[in-house]
Parts: sequence; C-alpha cells; structure tokens
Amino acid sequence: MNALERRLQALRALIDELGPLRWVALASAIVPTVGLFVVLAWLPWLAENMPSGWLGGASAVVAITGAVAAMLLPAGMAAFAAGYCLGPWLGAGSALIALPLAGLVGQRLLWPLLGERLYAFMRSRPRIAAVRTLCANSAARGVLRLRGACLFPFQVISLQLSAAAIGAAAVLQGGAMAALPLAMVAAGLGASLRRWRELGAGPEPVVGIAVLIGAALAALLCSAGRRAWRRVYAA
Repeated sequence: MNALERRLQALRALIDELGPLRWVALASAIVPTVGLFVVLAWLPWLAENMPSGWLGGASAVVAITGAVAAMLLPAGMAAFAAGYCLGPWLGAGSALIALPLAGLVGQRLLWPLLGERLYAFMRSRPRIAAVRTLCANSAARGVLRLRGACLFPFQVISLQLSAAAIGAAAVLQGGAMAALPLAMVAAGLGASLRRWRELGAGPEPVVGIAVLIGAALAALLCSAGRRAWRRVYAA
C-alpha cells in the first residue's frame, strides 16, 4: 500500500468515525470561509452604510449574533468587521456583547433543530465526555477554557456545549471572558486597517497597545485551555 492509499484509507476511517457529524464538519469548514471572503470584499460598503454611534453598535450586535450563530461568519472576522465599521472601541464592545449571545443562540436554539439522532450520537463520543469533565467544577471556567483553546471552530464548540447540556449562564459568562481578547485584537486590527486605507496612517498608539495586550491574553488563554483539554481528553 502506497502513501496515497494510506492517506485515503485514513480519510475514509475519519469520515466513518464522524457519522452524522460529517456534514457539520464539512459545513463548518466551508460556509464561514465563504462568508469571510464576502465580508472582506464588502467592508468599504458596510463601513459607508453602517449607522453611526450606538445605533450602529446595536445593529452590529444583532448582525454578529445571527451570522456567527448560524455559522455564516467566523467569530474573529465578525469582530474585525465591527472594528473596521465602528472604530476600535465601539466595534470591540459590540463584538464582546454579540459573541457570547451567538454562542448561546447556537447552543440553545439552532443546533437542537438538527434533531435528537445527532445528539444521541454525540453524547457517546469521548469529546463530549471531556467537555462535561472540563465544565464539572466550574462550568463558566470550562467554557472559557474550551473557547480559549481554539481547537475547534466557534460554532462547533457551541454544538459540543449543547450536546453536553452546559447551562446558559455558564455559556454566556465563559463566552464573554473568552471573547474579550478576541474582540480587542480583531476590532483593533479592523479599525487600524480602515485608518491605513483612508489616512495612510498606522494604528493609534492606544489601539496598538490594546491589540498587543489582547494578543498576549489570547496566547495565555490558548495555552491554558489546551493544557486543560489534553488533561481531560486523555483521562
């Protein structure tokens, strides 16, 4: 058996192992990626037509919540677009509110629409057992670690939290803490890109500092989350 045949065999085994999740995995890889490129192409139009001030912030919260929960857009791209359209602070604040809500809407409303067959399959999987273990002592901290580890797409984590029956309060609290560094980095970069395009200037110093702080927090959270996941998944 040559290398190509071995790889194809491994791929077939992985697809068989995923069972009804194969379509979820395929959609989570393709749909948000397409949405990312669409939003990137339309960023100038969005920035020009987005309402200003708090009305724009409220519009961004609704749009991000729906798009991210429905797996139409990656969470980071949503925060980046908010920063580009609304500026670093209002953009980051809008993303910080919307992303935990998107996680809750996906967990409680959208993923259950797929039916009990998918949930019955998932509840027997080692990953769902690991999610339950991770959230056993402090569910909010478990959600924070799971989202911060960045091992799975945002919407897939919402599905895992749904199958593991994690409480709504923990999903919101842990999701908000995990969204903070992401919102700081992505919204700051989005606002800086617009400033460069329109003024030919680099980021404002305070925005640059916020991006660096957010990146450092994200790196620490990712490292801690991955260590915690390895512990519970290997147990």
